[in-house]
Amino acid sequence: MEIESRYVGTRSQPLTVALSPRQTMNYAAALGDGNPHYFDDTRAAGICAPPMLAVALTWPLSSRFDVYWGDSDFPVEAQQRQVHYNERILWDRAMAPDETLTIQGEIVAMTPHPGGTEITIRYEATGRDGGRVFTEYIGGLLRNVALVDEGRFSDEVPPPIASPEGDTEQWSTSIGIDPLAAHLYDGCTEIVFPIHTSVAFARQVGLPDPIYHGTATLGLAVREILNREGGGDPARLREVRGGFRGMVMPGSSITLRVNAIHGHEGQKIVHFSVVNSEGADAIRNGRVHLDI
Repeated sequence: MEIESRYVGTRSQPLTVALSPRQTMNYAAALGDGNPHYFDDTRAAGICAPPMLAVALTWPLSSRFDVYWGDSDFPVEAQQRQVHYNERILWDRAMAPDETLTIQGEIVAMTPHPGGTEITIRYEATGRDGGRVFTEYIGGLLRNVALVDEGRFSDEVPPPIASPEGDTEQWSTSIGIDPLAAHLYDGCTEIVFPIHTSVAFARQVGLPDPIYHGTATLGLAVREILNREGGGDPARLREVRGGFRGMVMPGSSITLRVNAIHGHEGQKIVHFSVVNSEGADAIRNGRVHLDI
C-alpha cells in the first residue's frame, strides 16, 4: 500500500470533553497511583487530574478516525495499520477535575521509514478561556504503507533524544504488572483496543497473548519519577517524551532505569528507559521535564 504526504496539515473535527472527579481518580487508580493530589478532596487546594490523563482524553480522536477525520479522505486502511511509535506531551498547566476542554488534532508530519511511513499527529487541548492546557504529539508507524514522496512537516517535531553519553544509571526500580492490569487500564481509562484484553484477537495478529498498553507503561514510569524527583507535585510536570519499542506482557515485570538527571533553564530533566522482562527496551529515549 502507498500513501502521499499531502495529508500533512489536515485537521480533525474538534472534540469537547467534560472532566469529572470520578474520571480523573479512575485514571490514577488504573496506574496504582495513590498520590493525594488525585484523591484527597479535603486538601485546601482540592484535587487535580493526573497529567497523563491527557492520553485518555485524546484517544477518541485516534480511535474513531472515521468520525473525527472523516472529511479528510485519509485512507482508513492505512490508519488501521498504525502502531504507536513515539509520544511527547507538553503541559502548560495542571488540569482541574471538573473543567471542560476542547481538543483538536492536526497531522503535522509524514516521513518515510524502513517499515512504512511515520506519521505525527498534534493534539492541542484548550480550556474555556481559550488558553492552551496541553499539547500531545503522537508518532505512529503505518506498517507496510510506503510513502511515495520525500515527506512533509508543518510543525516542529523534534526527534527522540538519547541520554547523554558517559552518564551512569542514577537509580532503578522494578514494577510488577498484574495479570489483569490491562483490563483495569482499559476499564478505568476507556482506552479500549482488543489487543490488550482479547486472547483471540492478540493471537489473530500474531502475538502469543494480549499486551499491556504503551501509555500505561509510560504512565507507570511518570508515576515513579514524579513521586521521587518531583515531590509528587503534578503541577511541576512540564514535558514527557519517549519511544515505544518492545512489548510488555501482563503478569510480568518492568524495570524503570533513570539514566541521567540534569538541570537546565529552571527545569530538572530526567532521562529514563523502561526494560521489559526479557531485557528489551519497552520505552527508549525517555525524558521527563520538571519545574525546579
